[in-house]
Amino acid sequence: MRTFELYLLLISTFFAFSLSTNKNQNNIPSFTYTTHTNNQPTNRPLMAEFNSKEFVDQLVNGHKITVFSKSACPYCKRAIETLKSYNPKDMHVEQIESNPHMSSIQDYLGTITGARTVPRIFIAGQFYGDCSMTVSNHNSGFLRKTLESAGAL
Repeated sequence: MRTFELYLLLISTFFAFSLSTNKNQNNIPSFTYTTHTNNQPTNRPLMAEFNSKEFVDQLVNGHKITVFSKSACPYCKRAIETLKSYNPKDMHVEQIESNPHMSSIQDYLGTITGARTVPRIFIAGQFYGDCSMTVSNHNSGFLRKTLESAGAL
């Protein structure tokens, strides 16, 4: 029993130290998780209270093209391949299945786009559409015009 109590004390001391040394400006403990975007590791803050609106809006407004995706989704793969065929200047693909707040992110995407499904594609800060819209507009030539006017090419 003593060994178990010592183990608990050691673990609780470690976590208390870790949390006390990693506080943000609002004094909320912060953590970090790593996702892999475009085969590059990306550290993201994981706050004690996650704000999906802030997370999504920051990505959407921080890039010319933002795609919320899941790596195993064939529609996501097709939309991403279609967009990449234009060699865009600033395209960010967020693979949300590696995010512990995936459901919350999809709920917010549903609120602002009308659907929780992926892919959800944003161009120049505005919701553009899904895979069907992207491929259809690619085939008609309209996607190129949209990307050019957004300054993404």
